[in-house]
Amino acid sequence: MKVVLVYDSVFGNTSKIAHAIYGALGKTAKIIKAWEFQPAMIQSADLVVMGSPINVWRPTKNMLEVFVKLKGVDLSGIAVATFDSRYDKWWAGTACTRIAHELQSHGAELIAKPEHFIVLGHEGPLRNGEEERAKAWGASLIQKVSTRTPRA
Repeated sequence: MKVVLVYDSVFGNTSKIAHAIYGALGKTAKIIKAWEFQPAMIQSADLVVMGSPINVWRPTKNMLEVFVKLKGVDLSGIAVATFDSRYDKWWAGTACTRIAHELQSHGAELIAKPEHFIVLGHEGPLRNGEEERAKAWGASLIQKVSTRTPRA
């Protein structure tokens, strides 16, 4: 199974979440920073996981650049899941929902509700238990993909 995780991070909290998820995705999974992303990296994937912190009520500039690179790319048949990190006292905006909509607009299939991970304060740290929750969420994604009908 080909699994790719693409993420961006500003203060390191989303990076910690991404690496926790990555640890649950299996030995063949690849992890890519958003600024290194190229569409060919995900076009043959069985599962793509993308995440970003919320930055001015949306994904980061680097993640928005991923969307530009995806223009005209067909992701039909690829399972996707998205996540974001957010300040625990600030609930305006969402990065993961915007990422999910973007991937779905290219034909990808969202296999899990976009997930939010909580940061205490603007710069962190992560709320206790968030990395463990991220690992469990990553494992649940693998389970969902493994029971899914294979791509044609």
